[in-house]
Amino acid sequence: ENIPVYFEVYNLVSDSHGQGRYALHIRVDEAGWKNPRLSRPALFDLKEPDRPKVEARFEESGSGPDLKRLLDVAVGVLPPGPFRLTVTVEDLNGGATAAGETRFRIVNAPDQAAKER
Repeated sequence: ENIPVYFEVYNLVSDSHGQGRYALHIRVDEAGWKNPRLSRPALFDLKEPDRPKVEARFEESGSGPDLKRLLDVAVGVLPPGPFRLTVTVEDLNGGATAAGETRFRIVNAPDQAAKER
């Protein structure tokens, strides 16, 4: 399965040839939902995080200071549950780093949906 991811980055520093060089780091982790009624963290929030389900890092370059990207992130078949997708962009010319994340939930894995029919 693929997850479409759109993001924008502004003010990349260009090198002497006018190229902006950047590194992308994409990561999908399991994520427990926080219960707002709990006065202290639940036990599942205290355990060590598992290894990422999906992780990729690559370097690219482009012209101009702004970056607008639409990627299809191949995540395979994730089990039902909550996940967190994090995209980190590092400006390799300027040294700045920016990250954004979103949470999503897999309700029913494709193979489970077929079995239930």
